[in-house]
Amino acid sequence: MIVICKRPTKKLVKGVRYETGSLHNSGTNQRWQEGTVEILGIGRFVVDNFTTTDGNPLPKTDIIVQPTPLEQPTFEQLSKGDILICTSDSYKTLGKGCMYQIEELITKTSQKN
Repeated sequence: MIVICKRPTKKLVKGVRYETGSLHNSGTNQRWQEGTVEILGIGRFVVDNFTTTDGNPLPKTDIIVQPTPLEQPTFEQLSKGDILICTSDSYKTLGKGCMYQIEELITKTSQKN
């Protein structure tokens, strides 16, 4: 669903169209979820700050979108020169959203006694 922002924030621009993920607006949700719309790639916001593309308020319904899991490449699928994007911010030396090019792939084998 495409929505239009009515009130600007630090992350949103007034009058711009945004693609939504999940919408929690039926009145039967948990209190912290009720009245929220997820803008893909940005975050969750109050439904009152958006309209539909024809200028009407967002519908009083729930639209739940399950995110598709990211497919993790195997070692065999990778090759020198491939670009990887870090999807976690829990690493000390890698930045979330940053791109890294593979310079070298090393395979280590060992035998257990």
